[in-house]
Amino acid sequence: MRNPFKKITDTLKRDRETMKGLSSAKKAEFIWDYYKVPIAIIATVLFVCISLVTTFITRGGNVLYVVMVNAGVPESAGEDAVRSTFTALLESSGENMKGKKINLECNYSLSFDEPTDSDIATLQVLSALFGIGDLDLFVSDKDVYDKFALKNGFSDLRAYIPSDILSANEDKIYYYTDEKGNTAPVGIYVKDTEKLTGGGTPKGELLAGIVSRAENAERAGKVLESLLIVQN
Repeated sequence: MRNPFKKITDTLKRDRETMKGLSSAKKAEFIWDYYKVPIAIIATVLFVCISLVTTFITRGGNVLYVVMVNAGVPESAGEDAVRSTFTALLESSGENMKGKKINLECNYSLSFDEPTDSDIATLQVLSALFGIGDLDLFVSDKDVYDKFALKNGFSDLRAYIPSDILSANEDKIYYYTDEKGNTAPVGIYVKDTEKLTGGGTPKGELLAGIVSRAENAERAGKVLESLLIVQN
């Protein structure tokens, strides 16, 4: 009987050989386009199973889900320090955070240069988060942010942040033009990264945006609005 796993193994070997001759940008495109269906299926199944278990354990009282990639948050700072910064940004917008928590994952890393199995696994998880709608606020270096912007992963900030604040911070706004030629502000550049990363050193300039399927988009918008005001 033919071994069904041999075909998979052979395919993966061919794919690895193919990627060796590609540029960094083409590698990212190859991984995304070639594996997006199995990635979406596998990651979605895994994420749903994990979410069902963890929702009742960790999400009670959580009002915002934030994920940070390549932010360089040092272990010494811990998630609590970074979470405190996001909490303060929400409180400064008028949100009463008493008894409320922010669900934060700030230590993801992802590289499209010579991607490893770990990078592919991270991409699977992030793809599931963007697809399911459990994620509200996304923070990453520009390289990663660009990739998810290309997939229409972020909301138009004009729906959540007053126009006068956006206009006053034009130099901090990230714009994306879709396939139809429509340009929209879908992120902000984080100029003061020290507090947001707990004193860490990001992989590159950081961007933050509201995920297009966010359940708590308005709160995510409040965080970005407060961040723009603080950075003035």
